[in-house]
Amino acid sequence: MKRFFIFALLCVAAQMMWADWNEPRIYTQEAATGVSIVASTTGKCFHPVSNLFDGNKSTKWDSAIKYKDGKVDIDKFGYIIFAAKVPFILDHYTLTTGDDTKDNWWRNWKTWTVYGGSFEDDAAATAALTTNAGWTAVQHVENDSLLPQENCVDVLYEFSNSTSYPYYKLHVEEVVESHGEHFQQMSEMSFDWPEDFTLSVTGWEGVYNSVTHGIHVTPSREVPGLKIRYSKDGEDYSYTSTPTFLFVGEYEVYFRVSAPGYYDVNGSAKVVIKDKETPTGVEEVTGDGLQVTEKIFRDGQLFINRDGKTYTVTGTEVR
Repeated sequence: MKRFFIFALLCVAAQMMWADWNEPRIYTQEAATGVSIVASTTGKCFHPVSNLFDGNKSTKWDSAIKYKDGKVDIDKFGYIIFAAKVPFILDHYTLTTGDDTKDNWWRNWKTWTVYGGSFEDDAAATAALTTNAGWTAVQHVENDSLLPQENCVDVLYEFSNSTSYPYYKLHVEEVVESHGEHFQQMSEMSFDWPEDFTLSVTGWEGVYNSVTHGIHVTPSREVPGLKIRYSKDGEDYSYTSTPTFLFVGEYEVYFRVSAPGYYDVNGSAKVVIKDKETPTGVEEVTGDGLQVTEKIFRDGQLFINRDGKTYTVTGTEVR
């Protein structure tokens, strides 16, 4: 399944409104499964672990599960460590039985555990395989009865987990029966990735009106865990709502959008507050004969610029 995270910056202008008219920008998560396999069982495999995430029900992953004194040998059991490019919350998945499960039903999983972990890199995640240091169990299935003894059947597993992890580990600890071979198999383990959504990003442009103005960043739908942070300089994103501006000037507001399972997205939009138009028929300042070079109406008050200095209409210099 391909998954895309599209942030199309839709700049919508209305009366007194202004925005940067950028082309829509597309932000894509890793294609296909969205995960990469970091490590997998060292046991004998006739069908590689990559088959578990290939979206093809006619392929499967299998491996030998070794036992020692009636218990799974920790070094040779069925396991996978997989990672995503961005951390995501795993609270459900679908398992698909193999295409020959009806004839090899004893290979179905019976007991397994899914762990999540936050590690600096793949090497750190792999080093903690047998110690479990840094791994947190997010789901444990004991004596499963949901997987049928039939071919290519999907079974949904849901569980409680609200933490986003970049690494996950699957331990297949026991199969339905050893049947003299100690093999496990499964066709697919699939996830429902977050759906696409867009952002509408709108700035503001207009004449000074004694009202503060900011930018608007609006997602096209409700996204769990979504956070929007703002900045005036593109470095300090400590604002939880848009900075606003009152006085004449041009201001750029930066934003950063983040949500579990998505890439962070940075962008910006502008707030432009203009002087009011110069009213006509204003008398020149009298008494000294200096030339009036410009008449402006700023922040609700009329001023006159002349010879490099600014005066009120009564002739008082503004310092």
